[in-house]
Amino acid sequence: LGGWTSLWVADRIPELVKAVIYGDVSLNIQRIIEIAATEEWIEDAKREREWSGKPVNDLIKIFKDRYPNDDTDLIMLRAETWSKVDPEISSY
Repeated sequence: LGGWTSLWVADRIPELVKAVIYGDVSLNIQRIIEIAATEEWIEDAKREREWSGKPVNDLIKIFKDRYPNDDTDLIMLRAETWSKVDPEISSY
């Protein structure tokens, strides 16, 4: 879920920033900071940064190894999606 959440957030950064500035959204900022500081979150972020922008075929192999029980269509979707992610955006 972390990867998909990252993609969702990256796609909506201007919208979310505006909402926070204008107070149109209630975010538990302290909880977000706590979660982002966990070792698991940090490792996920590093892994996702490594996936960003890689060729689809490389990602297919990575995802087949990492998620051996996942459906081929899901692996393909994941690979196609991550191949399009700008590593600079993924690093946030």
